[in-house]
Amino acid sequence: MTDSGLRVLDPGRACVQDIGRRGQQQYGVSVRGSSDQYSSGMACALVANDASAPLIEATALGLVVEAVGDLLVAVTGAACDVTVDGHRVPTWQPVPVATGSVLRVFGIHDGLRCYLAVHGRIGAPTLLGSVTPDPGLGFGWYLAAGDLVTVTSTFVYFDHPHMRHPLMRPAVQVRRFPSPALIDVTVGPEWAQFINPREALQDNEFTVGNDSDEVGLRLTGHAPARTDRHELRSRGVGIGAVEVTPSGDVIVLLRGRMLTAGYPVAAVATTSAVSLLGQAQPGDRVRFRLVTTEEAIRTARSDRAAIEAVTASVRSIIGSVGVALPGGL
Repeated sequence: MTDSGLRVLDPGRACVQDIGRRGQQQYGVSVRGSSDQYSSGMACALVANDASAPLIEATALGLVVEAVGDLLVAVTGAACDVTVDGHRVPTWQPVPVATGSVLRVFGIHDGLRCYLAVHGRIGAPTLLGSVTPDPGLGFGWYLAAGDLVTVTSTFVYFDHPHMRHPLMRPAVQVRRFPSPALIDVTVGPEWAQFINPREALQDNEFTVGNDSDEVGLRLTGHAPARTDRHELRSRGVGIGAVEVTPSGDVIVLLRGRMLTAGYPVAAVATTSAVSLLGQAQPGDRVRFRLVTTEEAIRTARSDRAAIEAVTASVRSIIGSVGVALPGGL
């Protein structure tokens, strides 16, 4: 067991992230966490970490780091280029990186966020059991040049000296953000207050506006018309809520949303769709598709099973060569 890590050379716009503050909503704290939880979970799986383990979320601008110690890493999320000492390496696969090597993530496209996971345990401050940044709480580790992200790991670098064959090739379901993206939604609490909501949502294309972030996406397009013009009292609202404002905009609340809202909720994006929307950027186009609750649950379970299968596969492979798993560190 050794302390190694990543020395930040160019942080872009990156932070230390995890899946968020679960179980704190009763105290008024948003869950937040990685915007694309499928990609972050798969990154962790590819290096044999738990899906809830901390990792680095790089948004739009990429990231350059130097390995301090031998590391096993994986980069997932939006399409991008990744190099180690100038040599291109695959995304969505485990990659060994020798001490002193420089890893560069750049050219992010077809999405907004990439995830860099490292085998082992990242050392980072926590608040209420999570490392996830929360501007409202004044907490979070946004990386700066010169920062050292420490990692406690037992990984020892090994590689074919001539052929450079990949360390392993686990079967991974790669997910990208297409434009237009098809967003699955279920019926929302105010569904019946809209005129032909199915047609209005499914037959129209919406564009992500500039005033969008991890709190929510503001979409422009032909929003469904509401028959009931009464104002709603502010009440609890879930992640993925598809709200329609009086001005006719559509707002999809994401993981950074506040816990209450007062706009009518026509639909709710599924768990898998929320991860997809976490990759949306201004100018991207989306379309909605109505699905049943049962279909939404099946898709979420399928995503979780895919991550668990990769975790088990990678743990079996690296365990067979004597690398300890993070839970045993």
